[in-house]
Amino acid sequence: MERFLIEEIKNRPHLSDLVPKPIDQAVSKVWGYASETARHVREGRLPGLSEASFLVGLVALVSIYLTQRTDLENNVTVNLYRTMQSSFAVRILRSWRLNPTPITVLLHATFGSCTKTLGAKLQIVEKEKEHFIGEPGVISRVSFVEASHAYNNLRTYLSQILQGRGLSPEKYVRGAR
Repeated sequence: MERFLIEEIKNRPHLSDLVPKPIDQAVSKVWGYASETARHVREGRLPGLSEASFLVGLVALVSIYLTQRTDLENNVTVNLYRTMQSSFAVRILRSWRLNPTPITVLLHATFGSCTKTLGAKLQIVEKEKEHFIGEPGVISRVSFVEASHAYNNLRTYLSQILQGRGLSPEKYVRGAR
């Protein structure tokens, strides 16, 4: 969830109020540092236990802060991302290095449409009864059907979260733009 939220903070100025300025820039820099030193380890530069613990602690604190925010829209956004995190469809999109947001999911009725909008050309491979997810956009028919079903369920869940907060998907999307 943290990666989703950090990307939203960086890419969507209307959500920068999730974390007050200039702390939003600090959070973004912590994410970049953690990504560079842990995920893309430089040669001869391994993070030590104290450094890793420090970064994990910072991310945990930011996560706690974001989930305890009391204003309605931001809590809704956090809950939408939390729901998206467990979706098979979103995990596939993320494996293709695509970044779905609640808005892209709510705006696109199908998994295929969402995939295309996020920048991948969907190619369904006919592999009989086999689950296969390959390079960006490449997926077996079985996996595509399962991902499409998961995507439809996700859209329903996101709509239910919004309706539980007195928002329609259309109103949420309009307010977030």
